[in-house]
Amino acid sequence: MRTVIRAALVLLAALVVGGFAWVMLSSSSSGDWVGRRAPATQGTDADGAAFRLSDSLGKVVMLDFWGNW
Repeated sequence: MRTVIRAALVLLAALVVGGFAWVMLSSSSSGDWVGRRAPATQGTDADGAAFRLSDSLGKVVMLDFWGNW
């Protein structure tokens, strides 16, 4: 009985590690944007002032996208 449980745990661990590796190696969506220009974005900042991303060309910009859904 212990051998069966141990084999099941080893198989489960192998599936988890293999699945994680597969997802990490097969998803290239984040790498598709590296080195490319960001799409045109405009909005308001925390103070309510309007901004356009193109106004910050050549500067480091940190955007925080989040939703309440």
